[in-house]
Amino acid sequence: MLYYDATSKTGIVQEVNDICGTDDTNYTLDAKNRRSNAALDEFVSIALKEGDWSVEDTGKTTLPIATATLTSGKQDYTFPNELLSIETIEMLLPDTTTWVELSNIDKIPLNQVANTPTTYKKVGNSILLNPVPNYTVSAGLRIHYRRAFTYSTVSSTTFTPTTPGIPSIFHMWLARKIALPFLIDKVKANKNDIAALITQGNADIVSYFGQRERDKKRQLKPRSESCR
Repeated sequence: MLYYDATSKTGIVQEVNDICGTDDTNYTLDAKNRRSNAALDEFVSIALKEGDWSVEDTGKTTLPIATATLTSGKQDYTFPNELLSIETIEMLLPDTTTWVELSNIDKIPLNQVANTPTTYKKVGNSILLNPVPNYTVSAGLRIHYRRAFTYSTVSSTTFTPTTPGIPSIFHMWLARKIALPFLIDKVKANKNDIAALITQGNADIVSYFGQRERDKKRQLKPRSESCR
């Protein structure tokens, strides 16, 4: 669904207006857009509860991978601003051809001697390598991460981007999330029904991402059966 579809009247905004019995004057596009962006944040939070699949904005055109120059004597490296959580951090060894995955630790040892890093610690919006690297490699640090969804903006009736970055089967969930605060504020009779549909949608989001596991090896386990 488009955010706004003035021609066929099948956009998310039009669905919100149908639910609320409103138009774009008594429930403004700015208010709808603000609540849509808040709902996108909640969508990511719900989807990440499953924890075993990269929740990704379908409108993104680049991969959620950041690189940085591994610099001799430099311990602190800053995250991309859109980063929500780290999946893996990889580093090139001094041979500049071999990639290794670094492990996360809770505490950086004191009195380090510069060497080849093997671990890292997350601190605020940065990572600290341990030990401090003693060599430099261009693009020698690679971070795979989960990132925030793109917020929409609205000017007149034009939304940018034109569609939300969540799977299309949850566009109705988004419309209901936008509608619910208005229904509650205006004490509309259908507020509880919409809230119940949102609750069901929350469960559907978790189920959806739970079924989309990353590629992983599965092992067949023997099943014990009683012959009695």
